Amino acid sequence: MDKDCIIGRYLKLGNGLMTGKCITSDKNIKVRTCQVDSWCPIEQSRPPLNGITPLLLGTQDFTVLVKNSIEFPEFGVAYQRRNILESATNTYLQKCLYHPKTDPYCPTIRIGDIVNFANENYNNVGLTGAVFSIQINWDCSFDWGKTMKDCLPKYSFSRKDNPKAILSPGFNFRSAIYHEENRRTLTRNIGLKFIIEVEGEGRKFDSTKFILAIGASMGLFAVVCYLTSFELTFSTMSHPMTVIFVFN
Repeated sequence: MDKDCIIGRYLKLGNGLMTGKCITSDKNIKVRTCQVDSWCPIEQSRPPLNGITPLLLGTQDFTVLVKNSIEFPEFGVAYQRRNILESATNTYLQKCLYHPKTDPYCPTIRIGDIVNFANENYNNVGLTGAVFSIQINWDCSFDWGKTMKDCLPKYSFSRKDNPKAILSPGFNFRSAIYHEENRRTLTRNIGLKFIIEVEGEGRKFDSTKFILAIGASMGLFAVVCYLTSFELTFSTMSHPMTVIFVFN
């Protein structure tokens, strides 16, 4: 009834504001529902292309060029570099493709390989989109004459969103272009989002700090010996039987 459809009222899972009229549903003539003021047609949450053909089909051969720079200022200004090796040329960057065994330092990565390295299927990902992480790890030791040229990146890949999510799975969002009054173009965007995560550790032996640590340790031992002697002397002076036991 009209009295049940309060003007201006809205439901959290609804599509607009109630107009105050109770009308026959356009989906089921046996059902009556509150008329709402909203954009038409009402959007339905269903995969594009009827969920049969992945919307991103054919994009797996696209590539991503990853650029990353790191530095270890604790060791000096010379301890900095990029993930693109100094020996790389324009020809090399145009032709190389990252592979953990055959070319582990190429910064050009095929999108399909990112999905495969994350143990995901590209056809499934292409239906709803997804969020992937590209991790770059720098584990560098500068001992025994090693320099920044010996500090090389290691790549790994993982999926960040939940592929088993029931509500709003994958990576997709809406954008609208508004024209004249009461008219707009609503677009649903589905794609792959890449998050670059970088972590690193640099190690280098410092003789000065080592000597200071040794000196501090020796000083601590001297203090401990002094305190022990003082405690023993005080204890033996307070207990005559202990004096006889110790020196007899």
